Amino acid sequence: MTRARSIFAACAAFVAVGSLLADAPGVAAAPPPFQIVTDTTYEVRPADRSIHVTVVGRGTSFQADTATTRFFYDTAVVVVLGGGTNFTASANGGPAAVGVLEESATQIALEVDLNRSVFYRQTGTFRLEFDLASDAADGEVRVGANVAAFPVWAVGTPETAGSSVTISIPPDFELDVEGEALPEPTPRGDGGELFRWGPLADPIDFSPYAIADLPLVTEGTYLEVVTSVELPSQEVTVTVRAWADDPDWGDRVSEQITTGLPVLNALIGLDYIGTPDLRVEETVPRSIGGYAGIFDAGLLADRIAIAYDASDGVTLHEAAHAWFNGALASERWILEGFASLYAELAAGELGVAPDQIELTAELRESAYPLVRWGQPGIEERNAELFAYGASLEAARQIHQRAGAEAMASVWTAMHASQMAYQSPLADEPETWFATNPDWRHLLDLLEEATGEPFVDIMTTWVSEPAADATLALRADARAGYADLLDQADDWALPTALRRDLSAWAFDEVTEHLEDADPVLDRRDELRPRAAVLDLTLPDSMREQFQAGDYGDAGAIGRDLDAALAALEGADAADGGEDVIEWLGLLGSDPDARLGAARSAFEAGELDEATAQADAAAELWSTATDAGTGRVALASGGLAVLLVGLGGGAILMRRRRVAPPPPPPPAAPPPYSPGV
Repeated sequence: MTRARSIFAACAAFVAVGSLLADAPGVAAAPPPFQIVTDTTYEVRPADRSIHVTVVGRGTSFQADTATTRFFYDTAVVVVLGGGTNFTASANGGPAAVGVLEESATQIALEVDLNRSVFYRQTGTFRLEFDLASDAADGEVRVGANVAAFPVWAVGTPETAGSSVTISIPPDFELDVEGEALPEPTPRGDGGELFRWGPLADPIDFSPYAIADLPLVTEGTYLEVVTSVELPSQEVTVTVRAWADDPDWGDRVSEQITTGLPVLNALIGLDYIGTPDLRVEETVPRSIGGYAGIFDAGLLADRIAIAYDASDGVTLHEAAHAWFNGALASERWILEGFASLYAELAAGELGVAPDQIELTAELRESAYPLVRWGQPGIEERNAELFAYGASLEAARQIHQRAGAEAMASVWTAMHASQMAYQSPLADEPETWFATNPDWRHLLDLLEEATGEPFVDIMTTWVSEPAADATLALRADARAGYADLLDQADDWALPTALRRDLSAWAFDEVTEHLEDADPVLDRRDELRPRAAVLDLTLPDSMREQFQAGDYGDAGAIGRDLDAALAALEGADAADGGEDVIEWLGLLGSDPDARLGAARSAFEAGELDEATAQADAAAELWSTATDAGTGRVALASGGLAVLLVGLGGGAILMRRRRVAPPPPPPPAAPPPYSPGV
């Protein structure tokens, strides 16, 4: 939260007052001739819902007289927080008039009567008191029964040393300040405590923000608003706990959560993954590390703590963490960046301001790779703010390039622990039980889901420069994988290969590619040879390949090659039978042998297929010699008989001769009317 201080100057009674309220802090000013030093106390009064401010001041004139003019001051001009009421003053022992010279929403210039003339080197004293209620100082003051939050200004003239500031808190309250170290407290007598800063070198340089609250509150301190939200996957009970003195906060946040969850569910595209019990509690930034909100995932209930002054965009951001938490991813930039993105998109649909962090030039000076972004409370302020802004910008670019539908598939895959590299032949997605997904897994999922590159976004915002070499290895591995996937065709690539690629184990991926390629080359050489013989390769080679057993698959390929060679030899040896061959084959059946070889081949019994095919080939190749020998041993009559039987033998040719066609069907009986 940025808070501006204006610089003011004291005015002589006879000098016209110009503009006392500047628009911006930090304007250099010379020490004025009338210098004011004060002791300012901010007393927290929860019962009155106010901060009571007491300014005890001393004004000293350093305006020397001249030979003709004597200078004096009879009023003191001070600038205090805007929104103050009930101004009273006293000076030099009596009541004093106090009036407003100039006023804005954040500050007021007051003129306090000193009840005397203060000449050169004289000092006049005064006391000013007023109250600050909630919404003072343009809404920066908040005072309730449990918490008081307010800016703290020192009062005094610029370049004037010596002023002090004290914050007084009641019993049981604790104090924290943003912008200044907290001093050791001193007791105030009733159990409360005093915290004092000073003497200050320059009051203009002191402007912290204070938060005083009750760290331990009773049940009666809260009001509960309980609603339910029906989402596509489940019903969520939302319990909002607001401070009893701030019921409007409870109603407003309950409305934001109950209307925001369905919108977020539709935008993210992933079914609600939080618990069915969501609890939201009003708090102060100090109790949540100075953040506007924080999400805590639980086993039975998810809890959100939101600062009392947080914007609508913060509420939507924390609600988005019901999806974007440690159950989805491991890196903070993913969780915060996409929670901010979907909160921004939801805010647009709901017509509220997203209130995002802008990446200013100042924040960019603290730039670093988002993969380094640690847990809350580690980074210095600008580095933390840069990471919030940069992670949102990275998420915007990713979402714009991928599109809503692809992003939904990515979140679904990430939550289900699915590998990025799925087999197109698998019936169900394969899971990958590795550590929680990081930017590398998100990159793989994005590029596989969309076919678009996302490396440029990752190297711009997320990854270390040292990762560039690894990304080059990844590019080579993915190209080799794509080629192998195309070559594999109807064979699935091994799960081990896809797992190693998902794990960025690129040395192992290279080994897979080198070992798998020869197996597929062998398969591609064997398939057409088998097709010529009207055969199908058995499943054994494919099964071993898909299991990642490339050596066994290769050995099966060699056996398939040998079996096919035997079958091809047998087919070539079967040149058709004449009488002599028929006589040589009497008592043997090479056709049966070949049939057995074919059956054994398709069953994967390759040794048997080879043996049967070789036996068939041997029978056919030796049939003529065997037949000739038998003829030579026979008598002439037997030869004549054989010649006479030749026609019959030819009718007994082997399986190639087609069987006679079936007889034509019988004619149907004549139609008999009336039957």
